Order: sequence, then C-alpha cells, then structure tokens
Amino acid sequence: MFPKKQRLNRRSFEEILKKGKILHSDCNYFYSRYVLDKNKPTKFSIVVPKKIEKKAILRHQTKRIISKLLKEIEEKGSFPAGSYIFFSKNKIKEISPDILREDLLGMIKKIS
Repeated sequence: MFPKKQRLNRRSFEEILKKGKILHSDCNYFYSRYVLDKNKPTKFSIVVPKKIEKKAILRHQTKRIISKLLKEIEEKGSFPAGSYIFFSKNKIKEISPDILREDLLGMIKKIS
C-alpha cells in the first residue's frame, strides 16, 4: 500500500474518473485513467473489480502485486507528475511479475 501522501482521496478519484485520459496497456492486463499535473505530487490508486476477482482476498493480493510493481517503477523516477488510477483487466496473479512490469513500463512511456 502506498503512504497516505501518495494515495488519491475520494474527491480526486471521482474527478479523474470524469476528466482523466484513458490509456490501455499493450498486453491488455491494465488500463489507466490519469491527469498530469506538474505542480502536484504523484498519487496512485489501484482498482481490481469484482468481475475479475470474486473473493476479497484475491483482490487484495492482486492490489499488492500491482502496488509493489508501481513502487519499484516510481523509485526509479519514471512517472510523470500527476494522479493515476490503475484498473486490472484480467487475472494477473498467475502472470510473471517481469511481464507485468514491462507492460506497466510500456504504459508509462506512452504517458510521458
């Protein structure tokens, strides 16, 4: 989980859902809604719908996997400043983290 300073609040989340740009990943594992803003710190939110994972424990495990990958990428300084919501499109628990990391990096390159 991200620290409180890096998580989106409810108001920002709803604003990004309404006004944010949409970007789909190459391998079709994720899609993202985002708003770039150089004046604000980078913030994240991760959504795993019940349609993808029925059980809460599996949704939380999926969120942890995505969160870990996003933290690794963010530590390298790859993210442009802005607010991001990442949605899981498929069951990613069985997929290699290396493939997921490359998919996320491809999305970030498209954004910047």
